Amino acid sequence: MRDTSSRFQPQVIEIFLPQGDPKSLRRAKFPTQNIAVYDIPRSQLGLFLTNPSSQSPALYFLIADKAGSLPRCYIGQTDNARRRLGEHEAGKSFWSRALVAISTDDTWASTHVTYLEHEAILAARKMKRYSIENSDNGSKRNVPDTIAAICDLHFDTVAVLLATLGQPVLEPIFGPFPPGTGSTTPWGYFVNGPGSTAHGDFGPEGLVVFKGSRLPVPRYKTGGPGKALRRRLIEAEVLADDEKENRFLADYLFSVPDDSALLLTGKPQQAARLWADAQGRTYEEVWMARIDAVMSQPPGGTAEEKHPDEPGVWL
Repeated sequence: MRDTSSRFQPQVIEIFLPQGDPKSLRRAKFPTQNIAVYDIPRSQLGLFLTNPSSQSPALYFLIADKAGSLPRCYIGQTDNARRRLGEHEAGKSFWSRALVAISTDDTWASTHVTYLEHEAILAARKMKRYSIENSDNGSKRNVPDTIAAICDLHFDTVAVLLATLGQPVLEPIFGPFPPGTGSTTPWGYFVNGPGSTAHGDFGPEGLVVFKGSRLPVPRYKTGGPGKALRRRLIEAEVLADDEKENRFLADYLFSVPDDSALLLTGKPQQAARLWADAQGRTYEEVWMARIDAVMSQPPGGTAEEKHPDEPGVWL
């Protein structure tokens, strides 16, 4: 997996609205780079296909709204986005929007997009944010080192632009890890059970429960949401199919953290009061202490005085 930690720094990205409507076609681009990603609602596909750039080689992602535990995604490449998306409009019914990455200076060729497709499918499967609809991993081609290096840079650019447009297909569920942490350094938050522990951490998108977490299966209400949630996560291969334990086979993001409490305890409960750090403080207690510390400082304090979860640059 690529090291993405260097990307977590202030960045400037342009969002262009060709129709002036933020719910319609959008284009994201770094001002100093030649890669753009278009976010295209399926109902607005015709607007994109009239754009001359739609005839360029492209890496594309067909996205379906979340219907189960994970949204669906198909990843492809083409030497002509206009032609290929037209084929998918007629041949694939599941998708509701397309995200299309192109080179604005026409430097991408078939070699580039084929390489990027293979890397994107592998990465997306590993991230487990989406249910990947591809039947294989694309074509693995031997390319010159210079092209591979350029494509790797473009891959990282596409990943950030996708996430900026609300589709973090290629982004790790959790990262970067806190500085100074390691296998012997307790960090994050825990739910403890008899001889077992769930380990996770709260972030911008919700609560991530880490691979390897395990707790006994609680008593769920018959026909209740907890049991249904467990079944969906087993079907998505997030949980092991084990009658006795909720054992996580992969990191999993609970965008609604309270769902983690429902899964692990079998009853509705606030996750912020369930998950506690190594010192026994609940997330709610830690969070409120941080807020109190920030509020006790005058506005515009030093970086050390700011909220530890906030970036170092203030708008």
